[in-house]
Amino acid sequence: MISNGLRFPDKDPNKVINDNFPDSIQIYILSALKRAYKKADFTVHDAASADKWLSFGKGDMSIFSRIKQQAVETEICKLIENGLLPFDYTFKYNKQKNYKYLTISNGQKFHMTVNQTSTPNRPAIKAKYRSDENTNFQTAFKLDGDEFLFNNQPEDEYLELNHGYQTIEPKFVCIGLPKVGEEEWQDKLVFSNLDLSLLENRKFNTIASGPNEISPDEWIAYSKRESND
Repeated sequence: MISNGLRFPDKDPNKVINDNFPDSIQIYILSALKRAYKKADFTVHDAASADKWLSFGKGDMSIFSRIKQQAVETEICKLIENGLLPFDYTFKYNKQKNYKYLTISNGQKFHMTVNQTSTPNRPAIKAKYRSDENTNFQTAFKLDGDEFLFNNQPEDEYLELNHGYQTIEPKFVCIGLPKVGEEEWQDKLVFSNLDLSLLENRKFNTIASGPNEISPDEWIAYSKRESND
């Protein structure tokens, strides 16, 4: 859309988020994160489970944060593979090939990273791999006789699924469209205050059987598979 010499995105950021994440999807994601946080807490306080992560090469200073993030990624992958989330997942390496991260996508509608952050008020802290993923539209100026400085409308939107923080249960869960090159949201949806009684409804029952802890082997199995294709 062009107005007063400015080009604006054709898609409404709020609509992009709400169309892709209705209440049922939000509840599945929230239930996955609640399970992941509890598993991480159990793991870090269970000597045998924690030792597995220490032997996996994770130092004790960062072990709780890292276990929690990988537990979240594992639980989301489980929901996708069980058909409860209508998305796809892919594990990618950053350009330096020294960090593997998870992306969630829905065809050409969006692609999304999953991040542990301290606040829902702004996107995750700057990281090169997230900047590379962020192909969102930027408002563009049109000068007389010149082309738009930015003239791209991405086929899909880049979103962030952010959660936090150092607690047994997530204090917040939010999904947002980050602006390009800025620590601000175009728009965001915080859904950690959903009516959790819906989790008791059989329709949303995603309580998985299995061990209370999260193991390195479980996360490695998903990351080595690299996608659900």
